[in-house]
Amino acid sequence: MGGAGSGGARERIAQTIEQELIEIVVQPIVALASREVVGHEALARFTAGPAQAPVEWFREAWEVGLGTELELTAIRLALDRAATLPPGTYLSFNSSPATVEHPDLLELLDRPDSPRVVIEVTEHTEIGDYGRFRRAISRTRERGASLAVDHAGSGFASLRHIHELDAEIIKLDRSLTYSLDADLRRRSLAAALIEFGRETGAAVLAEGIESELQLYELRRLGVRFGQGFHLGRPRFAPANGAPH
Repeated sequence: MGGAGSGGARERIAQTIEQELIEIVVQPIVALASREVVGHEALARFTAGPAQAPVEWFREAWEVGLGTELELTAIRLALDRAATLPPGTYLSFNSSPATVEHPDLLELLDRPDSPRVVIEVTEHTEIGDYGRFRRAISRTRERGASLAVDHAGSGFASLRHIHELDAEIIKLDRSLTYSLDADLRRRSLAAALIEFGRETGAAVLAEGIESELQLYELRRLGVRFGQGFHLGRPRFAPANGAPH
């Protein structure tokens, strides 16, 4: 039963990759003081069945040995849509450590039309060798890319990423944003990460901003950038023409 299920999942994901059954949506990243859009996060939406969250598609892809291939396909499709974004803004996308270390990512970043990019590494996939990963990140930085640690404050791995990787951006997890006014421990953790960013020169970006009160509290704590439904919802990014 398990083998048959895995085989079916592999075939479905391989078909998704081959036929590019992925739509890209972009969510604006905003300077909180001015509300100016400074970047966009590319997010994958899958048009093939079954109807499940994108995180489940990527989890299954890793389980059947197609994780890097699926991530690279989504990244390539996101880069294809970069020309539709406002001039001067950057494009961010999620990547596992294995994909950061893959030579095909460098080829994508070497494209003449490649925009300024931010690579977001999450704690969902373990970094087995930080030295090797730092060398891979160095190669992407040579091509103009920056590094963000995603979901900061949601678990031990993200804190170690912050300590080990010298990221240019620290993304506060939405759980910290959501509970700023209700949970003293989470507020204290958010404040510590913000102070760390201030002292090390890393920009701090808050995810999941859903109200003007959250925006006010984040600005009061010193957060400069953010994203969330209150600032702009994800929208479809066509390959040609302006996003709509």
